[in-house]
Amino acid sequence: TRPSALFVLADEAWVLEPEPARVHALAGEAWSVTPSPVGAPRAMWGSSREALWLGGDEGLARFDGRAWRLVADAPGPIVTLAGSEEGVWIAGAHGLDRVEDVRD
Repeated sequence: TRPSALFVLADEAWVLEPEPARVHALAGEAWSVTPSPVGAPRAMWGSSREALWLGGDEGLARFDGRAWRLVADAPGPIVTLAGSEEGVWIAGAHGLDRVEDVRD
């Protein structure tokens, strides 16, 4: 009802809704809605479907194409983010930080 951000990558779109913490995704002609892995999602960035980053009032998470994983010790709240395939820059009340990619 009150989106905080829109992110588009190729033919997919995501809309973030901070309250209640949800992620809406449009793939093709079908919408899906899932709970956000971080509270109050506010920003999203990604270089591919297998490397999506999501930041919010309660931290940072990375999607690897299968599942979201919380990034330990990411400072929050996160207001905006941007990056490259090697990692992501996050900004918020804490200032500006760079987080390395977190793959297994």
